[in-house]
Amino acid sequence: MVKIKNSVLLCDDLRKLCAMEKLKYLRPEVDIEIRWNSTYYMLCKLQRIETALKMLAIKHENLRDLIPNATAWTKIQVKTLY
Repeated sequence: MVKIKNSVLLCDDLRKLCAMEKLKYLRPEVDIEIRWNSTYYMLCKLQRIETALKMLAIKHENLRDLIPNATAWTKIQVKTLY
């Protein structure tokens, strides 16, 4: 999420992919050590835009190693509050 958040190009591409998939665009959030709930919110957003993130990784080769694999996706499933 750090790499996407820090890149205007990647954020724009993610926004377009979310629109294409009819997903609400959620600005990437990064885990902050001193905020206890930031990891939870980051994982919730990650889960909600999973399809768009996978498509983004296909489009940008440098992200492929950073996107969670199938096993990791099952581990990060969280109950969303919103």
